[in-house]
Amino acid sequence: MKKFLLSIVASLFVMSAFAQAPVKVTESDTTSRRVQIGGGLNLIYQGLNQTGVTAVDGEGNTYDAQVTDWFRLPAGDLDLKVRIADGVTLHSSIWLASHHHTDTYFGFGYLEVQKYDVLGLGGNATDFLNNHLVIKAGIGNSMFSTNQYYRTTNANAKNNPFISNTLIDDFGTALFGEAYFYANDKESFLMFGLHDFASKFGNAVVPQGQDKGRLPRLSLVGNKAFNFNEDTKLAIQAGFVTSLEDGTSSQQFKNNRAGAELAQIFNQGDFGGDMGLQQRNENNISVDGTFNWKNLQARASYQLLMGEHSINRNWIEGDVNQVTLDLTYQIHPKVYIAGRYNAVGSNLELSAEDAGKEYKGDKIELGLGYEMTKGILMKASYFNQNMTNDFVGMENGKAEGLLVGLNLYF
Repeated sequence: MKKFLLSIVASLFVMSAFAQAPVKVTESDTTSRRVQIGGGLNLIYQGLNQTGVTAVDGEGNTYDAQVTDWFRLPAGDLDLKVRIADGVTLHSSIWLASHHHTDTYFGFGYLEVQKYDVLGLGGNATDFLNNHLVIKAGIGNSMFSTNQYYRTTNANAKNNPFISNTLIDDFGTALFGEAYFYANDKESFLMFGLHDFASKFGNAVVPQGQDKGRLPRLSLVGNKAFNFNEDTKLAIQAGFVTSLEDGTSSQQFKNNRAGAELAQIFNQGDFGGDMGLQQRNENNISVDGTFNWKNLQARASYQLLMGEHSINRNWIEGDVNQVTLDLTYQIHPKVYIAGRYNAVGSNLELSAEDAGKEYKGDKIELGLGYEMTKGILMKASYFNQNMTNDFVGMENGKAEGLLVGLNLYF
């Protein structure tokens, strides 16, 4: 089965070879400044009503659970970009505060190599590497779908036209390495990556001779762009992730230490509305399309997550899928409107006692954004989410209302 899936995905990568990814690129490494400092503050006002959600008080009585209209715990970042050598850059993000943690901790950091003069290989070899290869390695998120380009990462919300992230949020911090192979235009590429290097036992002491390591996950991503004219562009992306070792769990969709953008809804504490699951023995596929015409952008993403999923502390085999449809229109250089439909479904191999139980959800978010000036972005959204999670009985219901966000960045 795995060989069959690999052959399908490989054909997708051949089709998408040497193409441009719709990634917002940071400032190029041509500045004379060795250290660049950035950061941000993200503040969210949450005014949501929920129905069909229950909780239990200290005496065992069930009651309808509501959430308070108030400001979400703010998030703050301090970002460093250090030019170690020509074409060799260290990226580091310190999360001063997050929705899930009020203390300061390391968010992510990685080394990016775009030029290889430091290796002293000689003119032709160095020129070839400089033109065709980019390497990233460190602690962070491995590329999979275009959902990652348009999400809020702690206090960094400027690339997200909405306030919340997708139901299954594609973000996890782990040890990773990625190699991008570019065509001559330095825009078209294929990416091969390994991520989630770890011990099977964390930092625990194990008996002498015990197998202490584990194999990582393999990631493959390709993107094909069609530039019809100056105003019209279509980009198709395919991604694939597979576990190279049976039995080891992955938290790619359940490892956002910053917490979700929403709080308390569906009795989920700092991870309100999140539907990501821990996986093992997985084979995940993502197919994405992004269409740009003048000031209009339409994006579609489909993810099929196959393998075993941790639900209510049990491993259940089957498929979980996610569909995301985004539409964004820039009505003024400083103002945009946006709409999102996002749905999660599942086809799980259930035991007799769990027969008929469902794991699914959907949401609609309609947003308005106003960038007063570079560094000050204000957002407002109408939010409507439904969740059916029969495996954890209190996480069913509907949440609806208004979200307001302020993102300051430099």
